[in-house]
Amino acid sequence: MGETVFAATLAGVAGAGAGGLAALCRRNAWPMGPALGFAAGTMLGMAFFDLLPEALIQGDFWLALLGLALGGLLAAAAEWTEARRSRWGGKDARPGATGLLLLAALALHNLPEGFAVGAAGPERLWLRAGLIALHNLPAGMAAALSLTQGGWPRWRAVLAASVSGLPLAAGAALGAALGGAPAEVLSLSLAAAAGAVAFAAAFSLAQPRQKGGRWLAAGLALAWLLTSVH
Repeated sequence: MGETVFAATLAGVAGAGAGGLAALCRRNAWPMGPALGFAAGTMLGMAFFDLLPEALIQGDFWLALLGLALGGLLAAAAEWTEARRSRWGGKDARPGATGLLLLAALALHNLPEGFAVGAAGPERLWLRAGLIALHNLPAGMAAALSLTQGGWPRWRAVLAASVSGLPLAAGAALGAALGGAPAEVLSLSLAAAAGAVAFAAAFSLAQPRQKGGRWLAAGLALAWLLTSVH
């Protein structure tokens, strides 16, 4: 169990944190539009190539649909709350709201992924952990960029990106201890994560700085490739 939790912690924290570091340690900042497009494509791929199909396998269609709606509504409510708060910070606070929404969706995505890692045991553990870390990297990059453009210090943005990976470790610990969650619970949580991730991706694509479809296509291609291997 210890190795499983350690691998999950490393995949979650290092994956998103490395994305934040890669985005913020360059002398010249990454362009915001391509970063958002690539992250949105990767997150849409997570939702519809990985999370939602697995939710349908674990439970029936209506349970997955309920989870998808709940996840989307939860992310929409979080964005609405943050948008109201951001009005008091002026227009420069808006990118920070985008970054927080991306991190919230990533954290919600990591919890059921952690369940799956913990329940699967040590077989191909490090391969799965490495693939999840690659999943988390683009979202961590885009979130950290958004947070810094919203006025956050660089170290705090990277720390926030890293912390979004902790639910992966918590899910792995629970999955290893319990031998996995009940199929219905896992289906609902996977679908809710898909809904939240899809909403965050759509919100990112709606930002004025997001231009060009090739970065979205590249993100979708990466997500499909990682899901196929995973």
